[in-house]
Amino acid sequence: MKDRARARRWRAWYDKGVKNFEKLWNGEYYVLWKEMQRGGVADECCMTDQIDGDWFTALMGWGSVLPPERIRAALRAILKYNYDSEDGLRNASYPPGKSTRLSTYKNVQADGLWTGIEYAMEWRRKGRRSRAQSTIVTCARAACGTTSNAATTTTVP
Repeated sequence: MKDRARARRWRAWYDKGVKNFEKLWNGEYYVLWKEMQRGGVADECCMTDQIDGDWFTALMGWGSVLPPERIRAALRAILKYNYDSEDGLRNASYPPGKSTRLSTYKNVQADGLWTGIEYAMEWRRKGRRSRAQSTIVTCARAACGTTSNAATTTTVP
């Protein structure tokens, strides 16, 4: 890049963003938000898209931003709290024992279902082939409005 001052400024913003994102880690997944000035009050909603930025940076060839063990833990939490084999992948949920916050609780978008294909691709990228395949099958069933096993012939390349 010819503009070195701009490149340094962008790099500083990038580094600051990565550092601040890590403050959202609760030991199991990245929470929706945290107010550091108010003693760390947090909205502990488990969002399905919490690691999309990492997926995007990897896709762009910039490499992974987040620690691999945290990506794996976040994916496990997303599966545990936001995925079921009948409905597919929910946008967000509040895990048992986590406090809800007025700004996101009972949010219509949070209960919305995703296609799940983006997470199937991430699981595939992380070597979770069978998890990716079952997600695709569930998504196909939900999209077709069926619970039949016709979609189980779907294969993941």
